[in-house]
Amino acid sequence: MIGIVQKLSIGLALSLLLVVTPVLAADVVVTPTAPQGWFAKQGNVNATASIVDVADNHSGTGSFEFNLQDVSDNSGSIFQIARIPAIRLDQVTEVGWEFRSDSTNSRYPVVKIEYYGSGSNGNIIHSGSLVYLFSGTVTPGAWQTVSVDLDHDLWWSTEFGPGVTHTLSEWQNQLGDIPVNYFFAGIGSTSGNASATTCHIDYIHLKADRASGTVVDTTWDFEHSGDLPPEPPDSSIPTLSEWGLIIMVLLLSGVAVLRIRESNSDFV
Repeated sequence: MIGIVQKLSIGLALSLLLVVTPVLAADVVVTPTAPQGWFAKQGNVNATASIVDVADNHSGTGSFEFNLQDVSDNSGSIFQIARIPAIRLDQVTEVGWEFRSDSTNSRYPVVKIEYYGSGSNGNIIHSGSLVYLFSGTVTPGAWQTVSVDLDHDLWWSTEFGPGVTHTLSEWQNQLGDIPVNYFFAGIGSTSGNASATTCHIDYIHLKADRASGTVVDTTWDFEHSGDLPPEPPDSSIPTLSEWGLIIMVLLLSGVAVLRIRESNSDFV
């Protein structure tokens, strides 16, 4: 019963956040003991990742490090971190991050936006992830800044394949107000060969204008060495009866949110 009350309290808190209209701008420090919603979403035996004491491009002394190992048996090498942003794809207005590659193979970390739902453009269920296509030149050992141009920079979708690329604005128009399940940062692929790569990412930025008028504008700064927590276990997902109570509370608050998660996990 205590767990139900806690989940109802979370639902009420979320509903209150969605009905007010301030700009929620913040630079948030992420540490192993205060992960700020970030968790290790996926890795395999060929990759590791953690926050390390490698100075970022600002005044911080830490950053998030990805390590991919040599793979020659097509088993892949991937690691990604994620958080659940509680926004729609059409609400995203800014995305950015800073990265540094310590390898000469020009591999680099990028962000990915996972979506699932029908949106406002029809009854077809869309399920996939938008993966950013970096078009610049990777300079090993140097911090580089990515500030996504929504109308010019290209993304590909795991739903349609890497041969279909559009700007984020075009994907927003095509997919409509589809829910965002996860906001990722990562490197690698779940299959294929890979060469050893070490790279860092920091100052991940996301801005979204919610339908309620609330603007969420956050930059995450990774500091202090250690691992992020794993993805919350399935036991943290409410039961059907608990969902009924939560949905009832949200409806009474004028808010209804339905989230269905899936995982397409390839970066390039």
